[in-house]
Amino acid sequence: MKRTTLVTVCAAALMAGCGSNDQSDTRDDTADSTQAPTSESPTASESATAEDNLDPQAVAEDAIAALGAEDGFRVRGNVEEVEGIDLSVSDAGIAGSLANEELTVDVVLVGGDGYVRAKAEFWREQAGVPEQTLSVVADRWLQVPADNSLVSGFDDFTPEGFADEIGELSDAATVEESEFDGDPVYVVTDPGYGAMTVGQDSQLPLMVVGDDGQELRLTYDDVQPATAPSNARTLEQIQQELQGG
Repeated sequence: MKRTTLVTVCAAALMAGCGSNDQSDTRDDTADSTQAPTSESPTASESATAEDNLDPQAVAEDAIAALGAEDGFRVRGNVEEVEGIDLSVSDAGIAGSLANEELTVDVVLVGGDGYVRAKAEFWREQAGVPEQTLSVVADRWLQVPADNSLVSGFDDFTPEGFADEIGELSDAATVEESEFDGDPVYVVTDPGYGAMTVGQDSQLPLMVVGDDGQELRLTYDDVQPATAPSNARTLEQIQQELQGG
């Protein structure tokens, strides 16, 4: 299980006013972690026939396969300095918000474009926008290309991409049965990296907790659609407005 997840990188990048796809990890990811378990590898349901013989890697692989097959999910929680994450993620796009103390950013990615909306404080403190420009961008949807630094960190943020971030477990990983919101779950713990809660019936990841305190909850029945804002303006339109055009 990787210490750094896509949502960590994306949230930190956007709240910093810049994006980055440069991710480093000390783990060996040569294996295809999104591949469903083969017949030679016991699945979580097969492993569960003996409570004392649960296989943490099998549970994780089933969770990876189940998540990668989903049309979408909603993730809420916190990572690093980003205290409030609420993002709906699907193959069609991303929609939601990120919050850090008093700064909140709304973001939509759909149809090859990104859309960002934030108050003047965000543009001033995180993006360094000049005072004379704040009135033009504050509280308004800004349309930017998907490769723009504001949103480029979300390139691989899909159900399949998030599943890939779970990665291989270490030999020290363990799994135990527990309850989560009243439902039976498996809790896979990888020392030094974190823990993942997986539904026994759905085999879907329900929560990921990092050893550094980050906590992400995933739900699947309340995904919000990613729709391009009708009143968004491009960078060129903003420049024309600033120039009195």
